[in-house]
Amino acid sequence: MAPTRETIKGPVRDQVAASVRARRERLGLSLADVAALLTQLGHGMGRHAVLRIETGARAASVDDLVSLALVLDCSPLALLLPTEDTGEPVKITSRASLKFDDAWRWARGKGNGKPKILAERNE
Repeated sequence: MAPTRETIKGPVRDQVAASVRARRERLGLSLADVAALLTQLGHGMGRHAVLRIETGARAASVDDLVSLALVLDCSPLALLLPTEDTGEPVKITSRASLKFDDAWRWARGKGNGKPKILAERNE
């Protein structure tokens, strides 16, 4: 059986899960609150679906990500990447990572930072 978005997991999916939960909790919103706000936006999603995104059991689609960012009052990038530098590399895929500042420059289309694995291929 081919992998599905339910079974393929990567570091960005884990980051989105952690970011959605942290933003929701910081704003004092319940899962039901987020689901209701998403429905008001026209992106109907139940609280169980939000919970599954927060736990990493469900991948967020691009539409989910944008709608969640609106509801959680942040940029979609703030859900995709860590917003604080822990000193650890930011994993972009299971094999590619960037330093925190380079990851944000890359995501914003600034600079020419390439994950190490890609830079090595072009040498």
